[in-house]
Amino acid sequence: MTDCKPLSTPIPVSKSLVTSTDLYDDPTQYRSLAGALQELHAFSDSDWAGCPEDRKSTNGYAAFLGLNLVSWVCKKQRTVARSSTEVAYKGLADVCAEIIWVLSLLREIGVTFLF
Repeated sequence: MTDCKPLSTPIPVSKSLVTSTDLYDDPTQYRSLAGALQELHAFSDSDWAGCPEDRKSTNGYAAFLGLNLVSWVCKKQRTVARSSTEVAYKGLADVCAEIIWVLSLLREIGVTFLF
């Protein structure tokens, strides 16, 4: 680390963030995304240190397309979590990855009403 170039912050400070409050002329993309969120939804649950032998937590989730269950998982985490918040974040990461995969699968097989 002695040969590294020191920086006060790893993020460039010269560029400013541009925000816009303009409304979109064509709201169909927003509406289709909102419709996708209504059609594809998931529920997640987890426990913290639920296994008495190794203190590992268990995550579970169920993903629905409309009223139909399309994916579910209940499994023990591979690592020991330090807090219930960490367990919840790991569970949310798992369910988000699953939702992204289901959406890409639907797109690949030609289901375009969600997008």
